[in-house]
Amino acid sequence: MPNIVTVYNSGLDALANLFEVNIPIDGVIKDFFGESIPSELIFRIQDFAVPSSSIDTYSIEWGTWSIDRPNGKVNTTREITFNIRIDKAYAIYQGFMNWKNAISNEYTGVISDVKDYVVDIPVYPVSSTIGNSEDYILSTVGQGAKFEKCWPKEVGEISYDQSSGEPLALSVTFSFLRVLKDFNTELGSSEDVGASTAADGQ
Repeated sequence: MPNIVTVYNSGLDALANLFEVNIPIDGVIKDFFGESIPSELIFRIQDFAVPSSSIDTYSIEWGTWSIDRPNGKVNTTREITFNIRIDKAYAIYQGFMNWKNAISNEYTGVISDVKDYVVDIPVYPVSSTIGNSEDYILSTVGQGAKFEKCWPKEVGEISYDQSSGEPLALSVTFSFLRVLKDFNTELGSSEDVGASTAADGQ
C-alpha cells in the first residue's frame, strides 16, 4: 500500500515561482521604451498565467442519454495578462502606453496596422538551480509556451495608496494569434533554449 515514502519518491513538483517571461523589446518596439528598460523587463514581471485550453462541444440526445462531441469551433482564450513592477521613472508604463497608442491612439483616433507592432513572447519553466552566473538551467525541450503575434490590448490602471509601501504594479493584457505549448521539461544548458521542436509551425 502506498505510504509517505512513495510520495517522496514520486519526483519533484513544478513550482509557481520558477518561470521566465521574455518580452522582446527591439526594432520599432524599442523606440517606445528608450535605452534603459529592455534588460529590466524580465526581472520586473511578477506573475503570468498560461491560458487554459478547452474544446467546445455539442450535445446529442437519445432517449434518457446525452453525450457530448467536439463541435466545429475553437474558442480557446487568446489573451495573456501579466503584472509588472513599474520603475521609478515610469518608463515601463510610458513604454507600454506608447506601444498601445501606436496601434490605436486614444488621443488622435488614428488606428495603424497591428502587424507592424507584434512580437512573439516565450515563457520558460526554469530550474531551482539558478545561481549568480549566466549558466542557470532552463527547460530545453520546447519552450514551455510561445505566444505568437502578441500586441498590447490593454494597459491597466495605476493604483496609488497612502497606506501602502508596496511597489506599484501594472497589469498588461496582450492579444495573440496562437500559442505553441511544449512542457516536456528535460533540463540542460540554457544555450539549448529556443531550439526548434516538432511542434513548431503546427
